[in-house]
Amino acid sequence: MPSTTVTTNVKRHLDDSTFFYCNEELIRLVGTLHAQTHVTLVDNKATLLEFHFNPQNVTGIAPNGETLHATGVTRWTEHIKGAGPYEYTFVNNYRVIGQGQTPNYLVHQVVHVTINANGETTVDFDKNFTVNCNK
Repeated sequence: MPSTTVTTNVKRHLDDSTFFYCNEELIRLVGTLHAQTHVTLVDNKATLLEFHFNPQNVTGIAPNGETLHATGVTRWTEHIKGAGPYEYTFVNNYRVIGQGQTPNYLVHQVVHVTINANGETTVDFDKNFTVNCNK
């Protein structure tokens, strides 16, 4: 059986508060969150799941009254082969861009897990989490 892929695109209203590390305050962000999903079935033996999220026209107000813009991409993939090996990768690059005197804020995270056919974890990587504030 050939591979079959189903793709969906969903946009939902985003109205959420996030902790803004640069100023150590909660910031309300409003806009749209775009989510794209790909599900691929490969020869009835494996499934590949891919998720992609990005904010669109998301803005907030900093404590000093300046406008903030949220941008970035969060992506993760899962590769499942029946009872066999499993792989999971998560990459997050989330930015809140300040204007004027308000600093920019970047969250970066990479996670990867691999489990072999015997159910043993052979890779478990979650050491690249950073938060940066800069102007």
